[in-house]
Amino acid sequence: MVKAVGSQESIHIYSDPTFVQLSGGSMNKLHKPGDEVPASGVYRVTHNPQHEKAHKVTCIKGTAFPPCRDCEHPRFVLVYAAHHIANHKHFRTW
Repeated sequence: MVKAVGSQESIHIYSDPTFVQLSGGSMNKLHKPGDEVPASGVYRVTHNPQHEKAHKVTCIKGTAFPPCRDCEHPRFVLVYAAHHIANHKHFRTW
């Protein structure tokens, strides 16, 4: 189990390191830099703990998860998916 410093959430990493279980019980795939973002939404990012605390970011489907400038460890886990406004039926322009 990995617990982010200053966070109430914990992440359980199983023998298959591509999936993690968040403390709420949901299973989500673990992504690394260069992987394609599978769904737009908010992702939890973990870094080398000596470098940076875990934090949340917004990623857009179809783009690549970026590398960190200061460590080689960033991993991304979907916290919750959301429609990108450009693709939402009430806002799209096509």
